[in-house]
Amino acid sequence: SLSFSFSSFSPPLSPCLSPAFYSAAPLTSAGIIPIMQSLCPDGQRDEFGFLQYKNSTVTQLLERISEVVEQNHLFDPDRPGLEEELESLRHRLETLSAVPSGLETGFNTSRGFTVGSVLRDQAGFQQFLQRNLSLSNDTA
Repeated sequence: SLSFSFSSFSPPLSPCLSPAFYSAAPLTSAGIIPIMQSLCPDGQRDEFGFLQYKNSTVTQLLERISEVVEQNHLFDPDRPGLEEELESLRHRLETLSAVPSGLETGFNTSRGFTVGSVLRDQAGFQQFLQRNLSLSNDTA
C-alpha cells in the first residue's frame, strides 16, 4: 500500500517567479487632488501603498473647505437647493430685462444715434461683425 503525506509537500519554486507588488493609484472617483498628487515626484508610500507627500497641504485645504461649508451652511436642509436658486436667478434676470434701464431708455429716445457714431474704426467693426458673428453686410 502506498502512503502519501501532504504535510511535507511543498511545490518547487520557479526561478522565474518573484513576488509582485501592486502600486496603489487613485481612481478617478477619488477626485482631482489625489490624481494630481500622483503626478508629483518625491512621494513616499505609506503602509497601505498610497503616496504621501511630506510638504503636502491637502489636509489643510480640505479642512478649510470643510470649515467654509459649515460656516456658510452650504448643505443645510433648510437652505434652498440648487434648483430653487437657479429658478430665483432666472426670475431676477427676467425682471431686469422686462424693465428698461435709464441708459436703454436714453438710447431708444435719442434721435440720430448710431453705434457707428461712437466707434473709432467703423469699417473694422463691420468686418468683425461679418467674420466673427456671421452677420450679413446689410445687417452689420
